[in-house]
Amino acid sequence: AMDKPAEWGFAGSPLISGDALIIEAAHTIAYHRQSGEIIWKSERFKPAYATPALFLYKGRKLLVTLKTEGLVVLEVATGKTIAIQEWKTRFSTNATTPVVIGNKIFISTGYGRGCGLFEFNGDSFKEIYSNKAISNHMANCVLIDGHLYGISGNTHGIGKKHLVCMKFDTGEVKWKQQGFGCGTVSAAGNRLMVLTERGELVISK
Repeated sequence: AMDKPAEWGFAGSPLISGDALIIEAAHTIAYHRQSGEIIWKSERFKPAYATPALFLYKGRKLLVTLKTEGLVVLEVATGKTIAIQEWKTRFSTNATTPVVIGNKIFISTGYGRGCGLFEFNGDSFKEIYSNKAISNHMANCVLIDGHLYGISGNTHGIGKKHLVCMKFDTGEVKWKQQGFGCGTVSAAGNRLMVLTERGELVISK
């Protein structure tokens, strides 16, 4: 029997690594980008909605992706599971891409679940911190000069939504500001750009 599509469809972007085009489904799947043949399939997880990210650890090329069960590190060459860190969010909605700096991996998810920073040490994770300061529903945080900027709050519901600035390495909140709704954030050099829920573009000085 064919697997049913994920409840919320497919939301992650394809990721290219060499000759492989990697997509996120219940499995993570690497296709040959010229022929379309499957190079490898990871073990099966519950469907998730994030885009995977590549990183190097001691010269080893790895991939980290946020599944419904939590953070998963895979070997890029084979799709073999290297490590899993549990991180569960209500309504099975882990939909953001991990932010990777060296061997440190930051994640943030919605419904008040909050965020966490983990250190990957080759075959497992060590938690550096977790808090509820930033709870990204759909849109990712960006990192500028050691600080994370992201929208905390859900796209629906009546709860308050804030743009939050938080130190990457400690989780210390520097400031938070309402008025952007559940917009999206991006960075251009050291400038922060926020597209608000109402469609206004705000650029920092």
